[in-house]
Amino acid sequence: MNNTEASVAEGSFKHWPSLCLIGILTAAAAMRLWGIRWGLPGPDHLFSYHPDEFHSLRGAINLAVRGDPNPHFFNYGTFYIHLVALIGFFFAHPEHGIGPYLLELTWCARLLTVAFGVLTVWVVYAAGTRLYSRTVGLLSAAALAAFPLHVVHSHYATVDVPMTFWVSLCLYASAGIMHGGRWGDYALAGAAVGLAAGTKYGGGVALVAPLVAQWLHVHGQAGEGPRWRRFFDRRLLLCVGLAPLAFVAVCPYSVLAWGEFRDGFLYEVRHMRQGEYPACAVEPSGLLFHFRALGLGLGAPLTAVVAGGGVALAVARRGRADLLVLGALVAFGVSVVSTRVRYMRYDVVLLPFLALLVGGLLAALWDLAGRAGVKGTARALAGVLLAGPLIYSVGAAGCYVAAMARPDPRDQALEWLRTHARVGDSVALVWQPWFNAPPVDYVNGGDVLRRNPSFAGLIRSPWVIQVVGYNAGKLQAERPDYLILGEIELRDFVRAREPGALALLGAAKQEYELAARFVRRPAGPAWMRNPPQDWLYPFPAIKILRLKERRSGSAH
Repeated sequence: MNNTEASVAEGSFKHWPSLCLIGILTAAAAMRLWGIRWGLPGPDHLFSYHPDEFHSLRGAINLAVRGDPNPHFFNYGTFYIHLVALIGFFFAHPEHGIGPYLLELTWCARLLTVAFGVLTVWVVYAAGTRLYSRTVGLLSAAALAAFPLHVVHSHYATVDVPMTFWVSLCLYASAGIMHGGRWGDYALAGAAVGLAAGTKYGGGVALVAPLVAQWLHVHGQAGEGPRWRRFFDRRLLLCVGLAPLAFVAVCPYSVLAWGEFRDGFLYEVRHMRQGEYPACAVEPSGLLFHFRALGLGLGAPLTAVVAGGGVALAVARRGRADLLVLGALVAFGVSVVSTRVRYMRYDVVLLPFLALLVGGLLAALWDLAGRAGVKGTARALAGVLLAGPLIYSVGAAGCYVAAMARPDPRDQALEWLRTHARVGDSVALVWQPWFNAPPVDYVNGGDVLRRNPSFAGLIRSPWVIQVVGYNAGKLQAERPDYLILGEIELRDFVRAREPGALALLGAAKQEYELAARFVRRPAGPAWMRNPPQDWLYPFPAIKILRLKERRSGSAH
């Protein structure tokens, strides 16, 4: 090879990291856009099939319909809500009517979440490069891009993925604090903490990262005076001071509507402490619940083992970068595990730290193979084996989003009812028409939104809807023509041996026969037994039971 050829080869090699990053980000975007239409509002249902998405739209609705920029909802920070309102101002049109407007708003909000999700992959690459090396950065970005939990939740107009972006940005800035302590890194870290908390209050835990980074910076540098005095320098005070200022800047009604903000914040604190029945009864251990949830959310037990190996390696090395990542991971892990609410989405914020540890372990194993003399084809094979867990995670994530792109069981059940149930037939539900059931009524927002004057006038159904709750006596007394039973509203009550739920199922077995069943489960990876309830939102099982004494004729 002559000098010119060598230069061309060397120049091409220099571009490989950038090309790999572009490929990772492209794949991340593709997986997060595939199935993005899942459960969107439409002609048959006013609200989406995710129970929390409407809350992300409140600010935009209040501003567009009532001219009120106060979202009047403070169960979590309002930054994402206001971002949706801003985008909706340009791309959603209230003059089209409330139904089309909600569809347009949900589209805007979901695409905003996709953008946050892909940007988080890029920030994790930057953080991994800053903390360890470019190789670790690329492997960490690939891990986060592939984790099914991050992929699936990037489809939702909810706050967990956006908050995780700001937390990751704080970690990136904290890496700069640890290495050099520039003013800009302190300012960025403080602002990111405020923006994370402004998106979801728990994001404020990210303040641990710059504090740990400052401690590592001080202990790694020789200087005059006691270490505690060097720790509390002006740059750290800037960081800590910017956090509440950034929070108020993006959540102005935390001050302008202090009473509402206080009530919403305290409600969320009580909610976290008390939990929800029956989930906290069937999953009494928060540690075990989230450990199992992460096994599913990372894509496979093998991937979870690799993440555990990354944690073990970081603990063994105890390098400065390892201590920073571990410190932030432990802080968020404690905050997640200590709550009594059992939702898998709380683990989303742990994923960037786990991705960095996975990337660190895979890079270390690759270097070990090189030092052991593994070369050529053997080293290529070793690379494939090391990447196996990530490849499996990509496959798992692909199976989940492919399932989300297929027809939804709720839509299929609605079509079955339209074909087999007559106008005026009685249809019973356990809960008010909500996200968990077929949209037998156009206003499928549950009790709260069905009582809202803005939507009450839109309530309509071709059938007589009867809500029986967990009351077998009411079912036996009213004897509706059809009974709809869903996995989401029944599974945990049955697991908890709730007498009402068991009696309802017993009465249904005596009085009704199975008419139709609709379910979609991801193909490929084994389905985890009893996955968290919020993992079932796109994948519910729906049964339609028919009263044994009648046989439906044709619909009319």
